[in-house]
Amino acid sequence: MAKIKIKPMMIALFVVGMAAVLIGGAYLINASAVETITSPEDVIEKYVNDPAKYQNFAVESFLNPEVIDDTKFIECEKVDPLFAANHNTRYSGEYTDIVAYKVKYEITYKDEYKHMVTEPSGIKEKLFILIKSDDRWLIDGVGY
Repeated sequence: MAKIKIKPMMIALFVVGMAAVLIGGAYLINASAVETITSPEDVIEKYVNDPAKYQNFAVESFLNPEVIDDTKFIECEKVDPLFAANHNTRYSGEYTDIVAYKVKYEITYKDEYKHMVTEPSGIKEKLFILIKSDDRWLIDGVGY
């Protein structure tokens, strides 16, 4: 058998090449798993139906999955754009659009947390304010 000499430079190139392949593969797998949500209505519906899975659709945890047993999106209606425009002074920089929706949903709290929440389980109608940043919608506020 012929002896093959492996130089340290060849090992280094092989390691770097394998790392590049692994990193590139991980990026492609992750990129294909990311859901593209293009409308504020889609963001609201997905977030309300599964707040644990879609916490990244909200600036902060408006629907706390730890205390919620179940949520169900019912409907949403866009509110007068003047309302959202009046809140524009709060935002600066990369936010290109602000919209407000009246959202109707049903929520059931876990029994062990019912004494901690400020409202009973049932059908709720709340105002959701969304901002657009980097071609992505985020829920920035939830109120009455």
